[in-house]
Amino acid sequence: MGVGFLKANISTLVGSMYEREDPRRDGAFTLFYMGINAGSFLGAIVCGLLLQYKGFSWGFGAAGIGMLFGLAVFIKGHHLFGAAGLPKDPVALQQKIFPGISREMFIYILAFVGVLVCWQLMQAPPLVGGLVGATLVGMTLTVVVYAFTKCEQIDRNRMLVCLFLMSYQIIFWSLWEQTGSSLNLMADRNVDRIVFGFELPAAMFQSVNAFFIITLAPVFSIAWIYLNRRGWEPSTPTKFALALIQLGLGFLFLVYGASLATDPTQIALIWLILLYLLHTTAELCISPVGLSMTTKLSVPSVVGMMMGCWFLAMAGGNYISGTIAAMTGSDTIGGEVVDSATALANYMDVYYTAGIYSIGIGIFALFISPVLNHFMHGIK
Repeated sequence: MGVGFLKANISTLVGSMYEREDPRRDGAFTLFYMGINAGSFLGAIVCGLLLQYKGFSWGFGAAGIGMLFGLAVFIKGHHLFGAAGLPKDPVALQQKIFPGISREMFIYILAFVGVLVCWQLMQAPPLVGGLVGATLVGMTLTVVVYAFTKCEQIDRNRMLVCLFLMSYQIIFWSLWEQTGSSLNLMADRNVDRIVFGFELPAAMFQSVNAFFIITLAPVFSIAWIYLNRRGWEPSTPTKFALALIQLGLGFLFLVYGASLATDPTQIALIWLILLYLLHTTAELCISPVGLSMTTKLSVPSVVGMMMGCWFLAMAGGNYISGTIAAMTGSDTIGGEVVDSATALANYMDVYYTAGIYSIGIGIFALFISPVLNHFMHGIK
């Protein structure tokens, strides 16, 4: 429930600070994304070390403190946003819809009830998967119906292109999210993590992607603006296609590194770092750009709903990523892999297939980019 209130709304807030066709929008979302990952970088290191040496409760506790700090910063600085993000109809929020209960209060009550519902859903992953799938289908139909019944031709075409590009997300995140599951386990079991005589905890490698985001986001932000001024900036569909290709290359480089290993159970750390680098450049071509795209292509009155659809597609990808991660599973006893060499070979088989599929879909996406550009009607 917290993520539901936060992610779609704060992304819409960033978009509301720019005109629909402002070329600075992609760069702004990239910097926004950089800020998010500053917390991710510090969080992965702090929580990973606490997990390793103090236990899970310390790691989760530190995460809670970090979120409270972030909320305090936002409340302290919200006056800088001006009218952006303020209620569109404050009077409607104060209307009594039940005796003694305003519409605003009713929203808060439903939010707390939603926390309890989500808590119960977490106990039934198959049910969650079914709900995500059904909701994806339902929202797709809703957007299509809205586009054909409420929109003029240009806005309708833009809405449908936006919806189509969101489908790339499902593919992208189903593979990228191996970072937090199978790749993390592989780092623990099959990567040489000794640096200067000290073995780095596997959980700390969750910070590598965030580090690359922080260092590369300004570069991408400046690059998009520089290329735009010269008429060279790739279109949004092209950026998405490049993201899928880079994602696949990351997996294939890791597989290549494993083939060079002299020890059949261990990969050199550099190949995992290279994978994270390519996955980060891929992420910077799709995630902040996609947030910007959603605010540009959507009809202004439904930007919030479309942003929710963007994150819904991401949720679908995350769910599928769990299925892919399960394919990398190996026999264990007490959490320890029985045959490390076989486990590594299994990881590489799955990652090789993932890399080939991702690159293939990315190349196809490049070919159809001109068609999608046409139906975006001038939105870059």
